[in-house]
Amino acid sequence: MDSHELTARSGGNRWIPLVAVIQDDVRQIVRHWAFWIWAGLAVILPILWMMNASNLAPTAIANLMRAMSGAHEVAKTSDDGSAPRAVVNYGDDQQLVRKPTPQEYGDGQDYATQRRLRDARIANQGDDGYGYSGRSALAATPSVPGSASQLGGKLLGMHVLVWIVLAIALGASAISAEFASVGESVLCWGVARWQYFLGKAAARSLAAMTLVVVLSLPMLLVFNAKSSGDLAFWPAIMTTLLCAAVVGCVTAIGVAAGAWFRTSMRAIGVSVIAVLIVGIGCVFLAPPAYSPTEFVHTLPYALRGVEVAAPSSLLSFVAYSASAIGVVSLGKFIWADL
Repeated sequence: MDSHELTARSGGNRWIPLVAVIQDDVRQIVRHWAFWIWAGLAVILPILWMMNASNLAPTAIANLMRAMSGAHEVAKTSDDGSAPRAVVNYGDDQQLVRKPTPQEYGDGQDYATQRRLRDARIANQGDDGYGYSGRSALAATPSVPGSASQLGGKLLGMHVLVWIVLAIALGASAISAEFASVGESVLCWGVARWQYFLGKAAARSLAAMTLVVVLSLPMLLVFNAKSSGDLAFWPAIMTTLLCAAVVGCVTAIGVAAGAWFRTSMRAIGVSVIAVLIVGIGCVFLAPPAYSPTEFVHTLPYALRGVEVAAPSSLLSFVAYSASAIGVVSLGKFIWADL
C-alpha cells in the first residue's frame, strides 16, 4: 500500500502520485451532479432576480405582446375642433383616446410647454437643486434598485449559507463513492493512502473555491454597473476570496467526513446535518464573530472597504475545524482495512 514503486520510477518525486490523484479527481468533479447544480443555480438565480428587480422581464413581455398585436397610435383631431385624439388600433378594432386639455394640467401650461421645461431642467443639471452630476435623469437612475455592495453581499451570502449544502455534497462523495474499489483500483497502483486522501481534499476544495470566484466576480461587476456602484476594487476581490476560502474549508470537512462511510448518500446526509447543527450552534451560542449569519451581514461593508470587527474569524474557525477533522479522518483512513 505504499508508493515506493511509483516513486522509484519517477526519480524519487513523492508529489507525482498526489498530482495524479488531483488530476483524476478533477475529471470526476466536472461530471459530478452537485457541481453542475451548484453552478447552474448560482448563475440562473441572480440573473432572474435582476430581471425581476429591474422590471426587465415584464417590460420585454409587454413590448413583445404589443408588437404581435400590431397596436399603434395615430394622432387625430376631433370633429368639434377641441383637444386632439389618439386612435389606438388593436387588430380590427379602433378606440379613440382623448388627450388632456391645457386646463386639465392644473397650472395653465400646455403639454408642449411642460415638455420643453422638463427637457431644459434635465439638460441643466443642478437647476432643481438635487445635484445631478453631468448625467441625465435616465442615466442617473439605476436600473436595479439597491447598492452594488448590498447585492454583492446577498450573492456571496448565498454561497455561504445556501449553496454550501452542494459544496458539502461535492466533498462528502469524494472518498465514499469509491470506497468499494479504492483498495484495488487506486492504492495498489503505488499511491499511498495519505496521498489519495490529501489529493481528494485538495481537488474538491480548489474546485469549490474556483467556482465561487469565477461565478461571483463577474456578477459583482454587473451589479456595480447596473445599480449604485459603491464597490471598492481590492476589498471586493479580497472579500470574494475570503468567502471562497470558507466554502473550500467546509468542502474539505465534507471530504474528511466522507472517509467514515461506505456510501456517498449516507456521507452526504450525515455531513450536511452535522454542519447545519454546528452552524446553528454558532449563531445562538458562540460569539458573534463565529456566526455565519453575522459574517454574511458584514459582507456589504467589506465590499465597500469599510473596516469590520474580525472579518476573518469565521474563516479561522472553519480552517481549524477542517484541520482537526482532517487529521482524525486521515488517521482512520490510513489504519482502516479497505
